[in-house]
Amino acid sequence: MTRHLTTIAFVLALALGAALWRGLLPLGEGILVNILGLVLALVVLVLGADYMVHGAVRLARRLGVSPFFIGVTVVAFGTSAPELAASVGAALKGAGGLAVGNVLGSNIANICLILGATALISPVPIERSIWRVDAPLMFVITILASLAMLDRFFPWIEIPEGGSAMIGRIDAGLLLAGLVAFVWFNARSGRIDPAEIEHEIEIELAESASPEGAGEGTAIKAVGLFLAGLVGLVLGADLLVDNASAIALQIGVSEAVIGLTVVAFGTSIPELVFSARAAMKGHAEIAVGNIIGSNVFNLLSVLGIAALVRPIPVPEDAVSRDIWVVWGVSLVAMIVMKTHSRVTRPEGILLLVAYALYTVWVYAG
Repeated sequence: MTRHLTTIAFVLALALGAALWRGLLPLGEGILVNILGLVLALVVLVLGADYMVHGAVRLARRLGVSPFFIGVTVVAFGTSAPELAASVGAALKGAGGLAVGNVLGSNIANICLILGATALISPVPIERSIWRVDAPLMFVITILASLAMLDRFFPWIEIPEGGSAMIGRIDAGLLLAGLVAFVWFNARSGRIDPAEIEHEIEIELAESASPEGAGEGTAIKAVGLFLAGLVGLVLGADLLVDNASAIALQIGVSEAVIGLTVVAFGTSIPELVFSARAAMKGHAEIAVGNIIGSNVFNLLSVLGIAALVRPIPVPEDAVSRDIWVVWGVSLVAMIVMKTHSRVTRPEGILLLVAYALYTVWVYAG
């Protein structure tokens, strides 16, 4: 029943989004119409990512691909697909500030909002290997990836008068090379646990990824689900960029601010839902892996692919404020994970308060 309701919701949201995108709805113009478009875009993005994941998993199982491979590729990509679609869409439309804001804002939300909310539901146990290897590695990658946005701190890089720092195609290539190295390191060091991946698949994909449901449906149906999700991502990303940019223009804030808050929160919904479901099912520790993996994926893959499509100008606020906030919360995450080898409920509350204060700071600035 839940799956049928989700299908109906996706079809309706897709139809309404397409009608709004093509200007077929007689709603006129104004900020309320743009807000409606933004909400529809987020719904289509999230449901589209869900359908892509389900379709890919079903097809992989029909082809006899191992659950381990499915988890490492599909689950990791699925929860970050909305960020990727939104950022690439923003890059294609020349809204670079929205793309950068989306990535940085999503990483801040992953640590403060998602880890905080997960800890509030259930204290999150942290394995020794996570606070000794994974969390520090995420912090180092965060710093190294951010260097692509800090051109003004390197005197040998010329920035045109009145221009801004750029994430160019060479930067994009280095970021994507870093992603390959990260995956290779985890695979070679055995840090990707097939048993844990099985838990992730069960939580992320529910009945469709279970052994009982693995054989249901044909390869054609699996491809259909995947393509439907892909259409949703493409349409949702385009609708999101158009309406987010229009809202930013009408209320007098920058595209980067909208990307840091509204878009970042909306595209982080899959991670939030996944982590909450993991905590409720007694697997809160899996949420940490999802957060770390998502943050690395956002910086290396989402930002890398978006800049490869079109070089991205970096907003001034990102250089003077948001990059340092990402560094700070990543450092705090390391410290919190190490203390008592768990993230407690009081620490979860502090992370949520920090996210609220950051949001106020962004809009007040």
